[in-house]
Amino acid sequence: MRDVLVDSAGITIAARDFGGPEQETPPVALTTSLPSTTNADRPPAAGADGSGRSAARRPVPPVALTTSLSSTTNADRPPAAGADGSGRSAARRPVPPVALTTSLPFTAGAEGATRESADGSGRSAARGSVLLLHGSGGNLATVTPLAEALRAHHRVVAVDLRGHGRSGDGPWDWEAVLADLAAVADAFGLAAPAVVGVSLGGMLAAQWARHHPECPGAVSLDGNPTPTRPEQLPGLDPAEAARELARLDATFTAMAAAMAEPLSAEHLATARTGQRAMAARYGIAEETWDEAFERNLTVHGDGTFLRPRADTLARLRRFQQDFDPVQAARDARCALLLVMATEDLPEQRAFHRLYAAHRAGLADRLDAAGRDNPLLRVTRLEGASHAMAVEHPARLADLITDFLAQAPTEPSVAARKAPGPGA
Repeated sequence: MRDVLVDSAGITIAARDFGGPEQETPPVALTTSLPSTTNADRPPAAGADGSGRSAARRPVPPVALTTSLSSTTNADRPPAAGADGSGRSAARRPVPPVALTTSLPFTAGAEGATRESADGSGRSAARGSVLLLHGSGGNLATVTPLAEALRAHHRVVAVDLRGHGRSGDGPWDWEAVLADLAAVADAFGLAAPAVVGVSLGGMLAAQWARHHPECPGAVSLDGNPTPTRPEQLPGLDPAEAARELARLDATFTAMAAAMAEPLSAEHLATARTGQRAMAARYGIAEETWDEAFERNLTVHGDGTFLRPRADTLARLRRFQQDFDPVQAARDARCALLLVMATEDLPEQRAFHRLYAAHRAGLADRLDAAGRDNPLLRVTRLEGASHAMAVEHPARLADLITDFLAQAPTEPSVAARKAPGPGA
């Protein structure tokens, strides 16, 4: 499977067609496939206006599964000399977070066509297409396990969000990124795709549901921002809540600062070893996790950096903090499934009380939203953390496929809940 470049208002967006039922080989791209090199070596993506504007900076080959809290410190690792030879301790820098196409039409038939499955499960052998979105700091390779599981019943197209993987850099806001997704869907001939997203991708799926009543269904896999205010932590003593939030904020701030620095050879070697250990932990092919890490590396000047770059990461953080998943759920105009984590990531265990309080409070608020919006369904995935897309890909694929097969379509509700012009 190859990457294909799609032009979105001058920003190059990389996407990959994982295929689907009756489609052993993904469709041949009409735009240039993306090699594993830098942007400087890539042919320009053709824009709709024929301008041939090229992608921005030069990412080399991705980072693997992004969690809401990635590896926090390297305090237990020996210091490594910085890339500039300064000898600054690598122990002061977080290890890179693990992140946990125009083409021919789909050959399996018209969008939304259904067929009885060979295993007699009653699931559709082809239930239309799915646009699959990764989380912050990830890329399309990080959702490979879920894409492979979903393609038994859906055509799956995964996307590198702008500023990630092989896509170009550009200003980050919800409207611009939703336009990127629409451009990808149009380029692949996806008339009305379902949208499934992990973490940040889940927030985008919920935003898509606010504006696309024609969508057959949107799915957010723990697409919830980390808490930033004491009132988001019901049941926790206010003083404790304030302390824990300050500690969490400091952790993320340190991580962001570290990502702005070039990676030394020692850091890269250590990170690659960690990626392979994580692949073994989740039972994922090592080459998949290797690609996921390398895809988010970019060479700039004499240094190697992680994507997204520092300014994009800071803007992403602000947008996620301002995102209200409950209001987005209330505003959904198509069927929306929210899948909630029930366990901490290993990296979140130092903040267990904070995350437990946040999950409990959010679950109560979303249950109330579900009573107001018949298009909303909320489910808690037992035994799953924020990394659920790599922990339980087959389980999630079944859940998503069943949801899309049974998703309600209530045009009257959708019309009534249409957000205003500024929404």
